[in-house]
Amino acid sequence: YYCSTDGLAVSEKAEIPYTASATTLVADGIAVINLTGLPAGTVLTVLGESEIETAGAIDFSIDLIGSYNLLLTHSNYLDTTITVTAT
Repeated sequence: YYCSTDGLAVSEKAEIPYTASATTLVADGIAVINLTGLPAGTVLTVLGESEIETAGAIDFSIDLIGSYNLLLTHSNYLDTTITVTAT
């Protein structure tokens, strides 16, 4: 649960809403997975590095082959993990 910014309402947390353009990408550092529809202030954490969403979207790219857990966090939502594969 979380309290609204004005303190007048209590709401149950839901999963962070998002749309992912893909769950696989080429590990070349150029190919990108776009995460869109994110609430303002969502934080993406991958391999201990974090980025704060500022425009409703975050891009992810990597140049190492492997499977990666993209952790989305926000104080008003449940933590959400997206698993992507770079080949």
